[in-house]
Amino acid sequence: MADAPVPHPGFPALAERGGTPLRTPRATVLVDTGEQNPFDLSRFGGWFAGVEKKALTVGDYSIAGLEDVCVVERKSFGPSALGDDRTRNLCEPAQEDERLSPINCW
Repeated sequence: MADAPVPHPGFPALAERGGTPLRTPRATVLVDTGEQNPFDLSRFGGWFAGVEKKALTVGDYSIAGLEDVCVVERKSFGPSALGDDRTRNLCEPAQEDERLSPINCW
């Protein structure tokens, strides 16, 4: 099944506090310089302020300014991706990696 494109919202979600609109800046997505086949984020052009390549300590993607708390590690799940133990918890590798120890894995 192919991924369906995610359309840009027809109108922005506006946050308010006490009737006063809050201005929320759009985030800049960071893509690790070591990512061999980066995800194409062009269809999300209106969602982010930009996309930048940066050497990340952990993970393949992050948000500028939140690199220590917001990390995405992209994995491919081909026929042999899980190895012999197909019931393995996919968060186990992240929990074993000492660089990720302060980051929660859901």
